[in-house]
Amino acid sequence: MNRAVAVMKMHLVDRLTLVVLPLGILASSFAINVLIWLPMDADGRRTGGSVSTFIFVLAAGMFAVIRGLPFALGMGATRRSFAVGTAMTGAVLSAAYGTLYLVLQGVESLTNGWGLHGVFFDWAWFDRSVWPARWLVVVAAFFGSWVLGTAIAALWSRWGTPALVIGGPGLVLLGGGAVAVLTWQHWWHQVGSWFSSQTPMTSTGWLVVGSAALAVATWASLRRVSAS
Repeated sequence: MNRAVAVMKMHLVDRLTLVVLPLGILASSFAINVLIWLPMDADGRRTGGSVSTFIFVLAAGMFAVIRGLPFALGMGATRRSFAVGTAMTGAVLSAAYGTLYLVLQGVESLTNGWGLHGVFFDWAWFDRSVWPARWLVVVAAFFGSWVLGTAIAALWSRWGTPALVIGGPGLVLLGGGAVAVLTWQHWWHQVGSWFSSQTPMTSTGWLVVGSAALAVATWASLRRVSAS
């Protein structure tokens, strides 16, 4: 555990990638959305711009593995301690960003959409949920983004370019096949109904299950990565 904590401290030294850039991207995305809102009707000022931070957290998870793994192994950390420490880093960051989002969502609600009737941080479930449930689902979403990034980087570290060359098109084909089947069977209405029926707690559960599966895939790849 001491080695895992040391790995976490190693990751958190890179405040530029883990703190400064995500907050800068969030602020710039918000500013762009405000400019987009101004000429729009008040009823249409709802965007998904805040998802940009989740995408950057995914990228940060990738960088944490690609840049941090060789250094950590060279300093004597085990692959297990690196995996645990990296997961702990993601958990800390997810809790911090989840708290920030919850606070900003509260400010957005109190100020009537920043005085512009805009919706940037509000999610569909927020208005009908108590704050612990809202916090959990955002934290789980951030952690899922982080673990997905580490899984992609771990696969690349283990298998190199072929993993991306084969895996990328494979995922595209899998997704395209799923879309084709849903369209063929006219199941889009059922899919939409299922998503709309989810609550923050059930969504948190699905995110946790997905994150656990990705964590297993990450460890399965990391434990066989060469130390060189």
